[in-house]
Amino acid sequence: MASTEEIQKIMKEIEKVHVEKIFKTLNETTAGIGAALRILYEQGGSTTSGRLCDLLGVSSARVAVLLKTMAAKGLIKKDKNVLDARVTVVTLTSFGEETIQKIRDEIYKQINRVIDHVGFQRLEEYIKISKEIAAVVEPLKVMF
Repeated sequence: MASTEEIQKIMKEIEKVHVEKIFKTLNETTAGIGAALRILYEQGGSTTSGRLCDLLGVSSARVAVLLKTMAAKGLIKKDKNVLDARVTVVTLTSFGEETIQKIRDEIYKQINRVIDHVGFQRLEEYIKISKEIAAVVEPLKVMF
């Protein structure tokens, strides 16, 4: 069992690193529009709004708002399914394809910078340790 001093030292080191900043930056890149673009790209450029709901893990109302915003930006087009008008088919526009490619390129560049700075083996070890930590950490039981 870890000593109080060891626990306090780790807590101070975690505060210095601001790990949440690292993950927030990565998550913002893939949140919302970015996540929907990525899914559309991975689905071959087209899918249904219902499938997007499932893959994003959000309600149809949230996806509807997201798709409206994306359509207004020219990233996607929405069409009713010819066999079932209740189904909305979502397709990437050429601008949407260009945008997701730029996002992917930027993510690759950022990961490349991390690998160059930290080293591939150290990064792999960090990911392995992070997974081990995630497996044992539980939500706080104290409610506010």
